[in-house]
This record gives sequence, structure tokens and C-alpha cells, in this order.
Amino acid sequence: MAIETASSVCGVALMDGEEVLAFREEVLEREHAEKLPYFCETVLEESNTDISDLAAIAVSIGPGSFTGLRIGLSFAKGIAFSGDLSLVPVPTLLAMTENCELESGDVATVLFSHKNYVYHQNYFLGANRLESQSPALSTTWKEVVEQLPEGIQLVHYGCSQFLDSPIDGVTVYQGIPSAKAVGRIAADRYSELAVKEFTALEPNYIASFQIGGKAAS
Repeated sequence: MAIETASSVCGVALMDGEEVLAFREEVLEREHAEKLPYFCETVLEESNTDISDLAAIAVSIGPGSFTGLRIGLSFAKGIAFSGDLSLVPVPTLLAMTENCELESGDVATVLFSHKNYVYHQNYFLGANRLESQSPALSTTWKEVVEQLPEGIQLVHYGCSQFLDSPIDGVTVYQGIPSAKAVGRIAADRYSELAVKEFTALEPNYIASFQIGGKAAS
């Protein structure tokens, strides 16, 4: 089962490998805590699946909304504890990027944070696999754009207000955070991401004191 709550998107997907068996997702405002249990129950019922049938729980781990990340991880931990399951924390910006049909090459991914701030990370897509080229940062939209090389692909969510005019030499995609993408990455990278002892696991916050180009710890 895969869970996405790092942004305004709240979603749950039940996966068999990279195949989606059941899926429920909506764009919500401050309703994640209320809707997430219902979405989970819905996908289990639609697929005739019980918690005991699950192999692992994947969750979007951040960066993103402080409240949304806590809701998603707390819920995922609860299910994992109840079923003695492994938990797979999936980087939110990686899932966003994976959810776009991109050409091979350099990619910059940005997720709206607040005011003129965004979360930003660089990737390289080669041989159908995304690899991180930098840590996730919190910085301003202007700083991101000023550093974009010609020919790069830009994936964003929630940044339409900054895109009134085209960016020269940059191809722009909207990368929607989705539980399906979280599930696909968890299936593909299970051996490198899965954790069995997750009591102390925290979301990948990028705190306010780190804003201004410093990396998340």
C-alpha cells in the first residue's frame, strides 16, 4: 500500500509490484487526517484485500507540508505496526519527478512551499532511472530559475503563479504528487529504501532555519 499526503494531494494506492490494483486520490485542503483512513478502507474493500495480505507500506516522506507529512507517516506507521510490515519512505520530489514522462537528461523538480519559497532538487534521467544530483533544498523560486541551464526539464507542482511567461530553453512539466508514483518507486527500490525498525523515523522536513539554500539533514 502506498500513501501520499506531502502536499494538497491526499491519496492511497494498493499495488501489486508496479501494477495499481485500487486507487483513491483527491486534492484537499486540511482534510487529510479525515479522509486518509476512508481512502485506505476504500482501496482495501475494492480490491478485497486485508491488512494481513499486505507486504509493506510505502509513504511519501518529504519534503512537503509539515502537517501532511506527519499525518501520512503516523498513519503508515500504525498500519505497519499492526501488520508487522516493513515501511518504505519514498522521497516526495523523486515521486513527483517519476510521475512525468520525461526525456533522458537533466531535470529540476520544485514543489511549492509558501510565499515565494519552493522545495528543489536536481535529478538526471538515464536508462529509464532517475538519480539524484543534489540534496533537497528549500530556496526561492527566483534562485531556482536563475540557476537553470538551457535544455533542462523543469517539473513543478503548485508553482503556476510563477510561470506567467516561458523560461527560455526550459521545458516545463506539471508533476502531480501521487500515491501511484510512491508505490512504483517503493516496488522498484524496495531493497534500498525499506526499513523494518521505523519507530524513530521522521518526515524529511526542511525547517524554516534551513531556508536559504541549506540542505535538509
